[in-house]
Amino acid sequence: MVRTPQRCEAKDKGASFRKQTFTYKVAQDCEIKADVYRKADRVVRPAIFYIHGGALIVGNRRAVAADQLQRYIDAGYAVISVDYRLAPETKLKGIIEDIQTPTHGCEARAPSFFRSIPSASLWSGTQRVAT
Repeated sequence: MVRTPQRCEAKDKGASFRKQTFTYKVAQDCEIKADVYRKADRVVRPAIFYIHGGALIVGNRRAVAADQLQRYIDAGYAVISVDYRLAPETKLKGIIEDIQTPTHGCEARAPSFFRSIPSASLWSGTQRVAT
């Protein structure tokens, strides 16, 4: 994974958090990235994977709403917002593989930053899609 650390400031509350961008996969010469948002500390936190909407044909990892992001960070979570290759250039199987890569690799690659939650839910935007 390649890291490009950046520092971000939450505009409305003045709370500080850190953003790091990782290239978590390279497929067909395309670097697929994830942004990790977390408080600027070294506490191991539960992680929320944010998968952007857009019907698999539009959108990117920057689509997470600022107020939603701030709510998760204030509640003590790290937020991992992922990109994936889009249709129609990429078939559904490739898109699913792109999304599975960071979720399967998170515990193995970054246990010092994230921890899993046994009864986790999967949310898309504001809709719960799985538990």
